[in-house]
Amino acid sequence: MSLALARRIGLYLLAVGVLYSVLSEPARSGEFVQLVFTALADAADGLLAPLNR
Repeated sequence: MSLALARRIGLYLLAVGVLYSVLSEPARSGEFVQLVFTALADAADGLLAPLNR
């Protein structure tokens, strides 16, 4: 199995899992999306903080 095929299969499984999660538990999925967005925003602030001095 090549790396590209493994990556494609992994992305497909991730997409199916996310879609299933959104359809089965929309409220909990919304909370998870908010948590991930907050984490990404905090990470970006942490990376860009040294540049703002």
